[in-house]
Amino acid sequence: MGLLVGSEEHNLKSEMNGFSKEKGAYVMAMVGQAVLWQINRVGIVGLVFSVSSQLSNVINVSLIEVSRHNNFFFMLQIHGGEVDSILVITEKYELQRTNISARDRDL
Repeated sequence: MGLLVGSEEHNLKSEMNGFSKEKGAYVMAMVGQAVLWQINRVGIVGLVFSVSSQLSNVINVSLIEVSRHNNFFFMLQIHGGEVDSILVITEKYELQRTNISARDRDL
């Protein structure tokens, strides 16, 4: 849906051809990402309604680690901008983790 709204569907073919692995791996990565994103969103909403929003935030923050390790799992090359974004995400993760543990101590 985001591809259609952002009108980026025209760039998919050139992006697929520029992918360092084969085209099948690119399609698998994109489809897997879309499916897992939907499962994640539905699961997070379910957690908020059935358990608590705090558990939802803990799981959301822990998923950042999964996305960080995808580059190493798929052995992709990381460029400068990607390194910056990984560092920002890691810093955000650490801040949220310390805020959650501080809240637990206060309880």
